[in-house]
Amino acid sequence: MEDISYPIKRIQLQLSEKANQSDFSYVYPEQSQYFSTDIAQGINDMANYAVSNGYILRFRRGKEYVINQYINIPVNLVVDLNGATITRNYDKTQYPTIRLGGNNVIYGGTINGNQSNIPDASTNFINYADIWTRGDNIKIHDIYIHDSTGECIRVDSNNVDIYNCTFGRALDHQIYMKPSNVGTESFANIHIWDNKFIDNVTTRELLKVADGFDNVLIEGNYFEVAIGWLITCDNSPNGGNNGTIRVKNNTGKCLYFSEVSNSTSNGLMTSEIVFEKNRATILGAGKILKCPFDSTSDTRNGFYVGILKYIENSFSCSDSSVYIPIIIDSISANLIEFEGNTIDYRVSGSTTLIKMIGVVGIFRFRNNLILSPTKTYSEYSNVFMQLVFPATGVVGGANCKTILFKKNIFLNTVSPLLNDLASNTVSAFLWDMLFYNNNFLDAGGNVRLVNISSTATNSKTITKKVIASKNYNRGGDIKSAGIYNTSMIATDVLPL
Repeated sequence: MEDISYPIKRIQLQLSEKANQSDFSYVYPEQSQYFSTDIAQGINDMANYAVSNGYILRFRRGKEYVINQYINIPVNLVVDLNGATITRNYDKTQYPTIRLGGNNVIYGGTINGNQSNIPDASTNFINYADIWTRGDNIKIHDIYIHDSTGECIRVDSNNVDIYNCTFGRALDHQIYMKPSNVGTESFANIHIWDNKFIDNVTTRELLKVADGFDNVLIEGNYFEVAIGWLITCDNSPNGGNNGTIRVKNNTGKCLYFSEVSNSTSNGLMTSEIVFEKNRATILGAGKILKCPFDSTSDTRNGFYVGILKYIENSFSCSDSSVYIPIIIDSISANLIEFEGNTIDYRVSGSTTLIKMIGVVGIFRFRNNLILSPTKTYSEYSNVFMQLVFPATGVVGGANCKTILFKKNIFLNTVSPLLNDLASNTVSAFLWDMLFYNNNFLDAGGNVRLVNISSTATNSKTITKKVIASKNYNRGGDIKSAGIYNTSMIATDVLPL
């Protein structure tokens, strides 16, 4: 009898392969009847056909698709760019280049925003985005987006993953997380990892989080930010509050590493912002933190953040003629903490690393390694942290319940460690200043931990307690709290 097992097995295999193939079958834009006269219409036509019939929309490898209207990707469609390039050729009267409706995956190609050929190209306008996530559950990966007329990606939904992408030039943010309906929408679960951010041409941020995002994780990215910020957390009029934002294990170069800002007088909040294990070279006269205003003449209310932390980061400066300050200006916070960081900041004229105006419950500076070239020793002018007070009538003034310096190593010329400069009618209220187990290894002379240098007759620095214990200075003594005049009202000031 003839053995029929082999033919039967072959038929079964063919049926199995056909079933598997149907799960991953493709349709191409060129199959649309509209493609020859309107490429974008042809793409949209086949996108609708593909999702209705369970296909993947696939582009032709290596081909450029120049579109004169936006591509609308319907819900539940997978898009394989397959090495193709989509080039935008229309202005803001249309939607963004690609609108994702939800439950989408898009990957594997190039999007050219074509900014040099787009009339009225501008910043901060959603219709300029190259990809707009207007539905939940989106994955964007392995795409090169460049020359954007606005944002490379506008995140406007929940559960968005962006990974293995490269972001080139953009007139606005390379990724902007902001609801379309500010104040009535809020989103969560945004994961941005293993991307490259390069070649920005504006002073705007590569990454911006605004008006109601929670559980945002930005990790493992490489960045080069020549003239702008790496990341800003911001709120606008009537916007929603941000929740938890974590930025970790990112590496690169930037002018400004981070900004916590409020663009209006509403004083909205972000619950928690954590920068952890990042490595950044600060370019030129840049900053580690700008929070939010450099000017003491700004009359806007500050930004409120529950917790702001910098944990085990490494910051260095590319230019020996400048320094890289941390500006904590017009901010209210329950806790600001720097722990386990290595900061190699260059100095020119001023050594001040931290300048603070704001209402802060606890400021903790622990287990940090501080490096800089040795300067000419001065007990009173090489300030490490400056409490700065704004002009009369300006919102601000330092009010801090606890300032703690503990187990830090200073390999530089530092004295005083903490300086109060109240040069006008605004008072400082500093309840407890605590200094434990700090090591000054190259101070060049005596180290004064606290110096009060108020000069105006109406200025008062009200301090409840100054305590220091087990601090070590290899090059001299640890000096007691200094008072320039009688403007300090203090109780329980213990010997240092």
